[in-house]
Amino acid sequence: MDLMLTRKHAWRSIQVLLLALLPVPVSAQLLNRIEVYKENNIGVVHVLLNRPVIYTHHFPPEHGYLVHIYFSDQRLDRNNWGAAIHGAVLPNDEFMRAPPNDIVPVFWVSYNNHGTGDLILDPFHLIVQFSQPVHYKIMTDADNQGFYIFVLSTDAPATKAPPADAAKEQTKKPAEPAPIRLEPADAKLP
Repeated sequence: MDLMLTRKHAWRSIQVLLLALLPVPVSAQLLNRIEVYKENNIGVVHVLLNRPVIYTHHFPPEHGYLVHIYFSDQRLDRNNWGAAIHGAVLPNDEFMRAPPNDIVPVFWVSYNNHGTGDLILDPFHLIVQFSQPVHYKIMTDADNQGFYIFVLSTDAPATKAPPADAAKEQTKKPAEPAPIRLEPADAKLP
């Protein structure tokens, strides 16, 4: 009887040891925080993540109100993608609004996990949506834990009255049409 209890305890100890050696699952949250500040008269948005990523590209290249930033997750590469799906360590859908500021237009950042399991059809990417079109440059930060979005200018709607010359142009009478020249009735047709 004692021998059976000893074997049972030994087996339990081995199981606990094996569980302790398994890798800890990756955090299910991807977005950490958003910082907005001004540097050299340029609005800087720093989107910080909870894990390291490798920036691949973004679209559209320089201008728009909706920006897609594509990246690969260093912890979820193609070698362990299947394990990630079954182990439920893929990031959750997230939405984060930017802190109130007067530096850049209102914006929000979102991550959507469609759960397809296909990195070609559904690559990792963040969606940054501004309230109005902006001109921007994007780069990764030094430790690969986020992205910088340098907002160079905005396409704010015009709030000024049109120039005086434009008002004069609108009030001018349209030019009279040129008179129609009629040919004599006896003219020969080709």
